[in-house]
Amino acid sequence: MRDESIQMVRGVRVTTLPRTVFDCLRAATFVDGLAIADRSLRMYAPEQRREFRGELKRLSYRRKGGRRAVGIMGYADARSESWAESAARALIIMQGFALPKLQAPFDQPFSPGHVYYVDMLFTRSDGSKVIGEVDGNEKYWNPSMLAGRSTARVLADEQHRESELTMYGMPLMRISVDDIVHPQQFYRKLKAYGIPQSDAAAEKVRRLAKSAPGSALFFASMPLPRPKELKLMLQKAGLEEGQVGEGEVSD
Repeated sequence: MRDESIQMVRGVRVTTLPRTVFDCLRAATFVDGLAIADRSLRMYAPEQRREFRGELKRLSYRRKGGRRAVGIMGYADARSESWAESAARALIIMQGFALPKLQAPFDQPFSPGHVYYVDMLFTRSDGSKVIGEVDGNEKYWNPSMLAGRSTARVLADEQHRESELTMYGMPLMRISVDDIVHPQQFYRKLKAYGIPQSDAAAEKVRRLAKSAPGSALFFASMPLPRPKELKLMLQKAGLEEGQVGEGEVSD
């Protein structure tokens, strides 16, 4: 039976993009795998992504590592724009930290109609927000990212942008590549900024990776209002105010 995931291009046998992504995901670490999954989603138009995910599921049938590949893809998000952003998010997931909103918009204070997009926006248990910006090095030397600007100009623009974002009154946490390659350093930083964490969620992620890698666990902080009615509801449910929630999404 002909394998349609293998094609001939200029006389060379190659695998299709879904098959190539699938083969990479079933062999990669979660950190590298999530970066591959995020990037592969960005290569498809939004209306094509469901079909792409479906093709990966079809490829996983009776293939070694198939469930692992599908599981990693379950966490993929096309809004992640770089390896560093994806790798940081993978570490956040693995340690049970509350997931941030990606590419969150903020109106530019002095330029009506213009918007800044921040890499990550975290929510603390009390409802306050923390902006997360992932610092890659490529934007300082890659001509396509410099867009005709000098490195000095890029740095100046970045400082100007950050100064305007501080007007929203939110702490701004910078995440470096050094943080990502030294995970314990990164975890200490997340805790210092008050990002909620659930050890139970982290343990569940580890268990799912072994027993049901086709399932994805997402953990988010959900600040609760405090009316008397809610207090009674929480007491009946055996919960405390400000408790954070976790949810499991099965692929």
